[in-house]
Amino acid sequence: MAYGPGFAAFYDVYWRSFGEDNGRRVLDWFTSAHPQSGRRVLDLCCGTGSSSAAFVAQGWRVVGVDLSPEMVSIAQARTNPDVHGEATYLVGDVAKLDLGSVDEFDLIISLYDSLNHLPDLEALEAALTTARTYARPGAALVFDLNTETGIRSWEATTMVFDDDTGTLVAQGHYDEDTGEARIDLIGYTRRTDGAFDRFTESASERAFDMQDVVRAIERSGWTQVRLTTYDRLSETSAAATTLPRVTVVAVNPAT
Repeated sequence: MAYGPGFAAFYDVYWRSFGEDNGRRVLDWFTSAHPQSGRRVLDLCCGTGSSSAAFVAQGWRVVGVDLSPEMVSIAQARTNPDVHGEATYLVGDVAKLDLGSVDEFDLIISLYDSLNHLPDLEALEAALTTARTYARPGAALVFDLNTETGIRSWEATTMVFDDDTGTLVAQGHYDEDTGEARIDLIGYTRRTDGAFDRFTESASERAFDMQDVVRAIERSGWTQVRLTTYDRLSETSAAATTLPRVTVVAVNPAT
């Protein structure tokens, strides 16, 4: 699922702070836990680049991949290699990732329930398996997922935004039969001449059984899997799966 040009601008205004805040937490944890590690990060489902912004600012070599050309365009527009170091944002499907002959990454991230957008567990496992082929031995993997509790919270949720960007109405739904949540977006983006362009989009997520997720991670070759939260990345949190969002940490085994 890829967001279109209408919603991408609103996303970058109203939702980017989550990625920025938790990207910074992951960066702080990783540099503390792995002080001798390299500085290359792969950002899966990178969106507008909010999750990797802190890495870019610290001069990391960043590669981000997202299915939405509009999201990638925004990420590219805010990075200046002369100022921030090398950052590349690409359009691509993380379940069928092909980066060619790139150097291995020290850290792979996918934040803000991005992987909940994948259609099924098989696609999730494919994304994790492919990502591992670009990970150096000992590299870390960090991603988060909305749990069933988090997915259910979409039901009967309505949000309205109105600013210089335009106007957006977002309505959430939850289907008990399929276990899928959907958000319907109706918006009006303001043009430079003062007129508006109308757009409609929908996005869906599904919750995965976390035991199935752990097994998929292990089948894809990652080890030392732990379920936790962003404020406890160094340890396992027994309560993580009862929360609306769970953070997953794993390690690519050393050869």
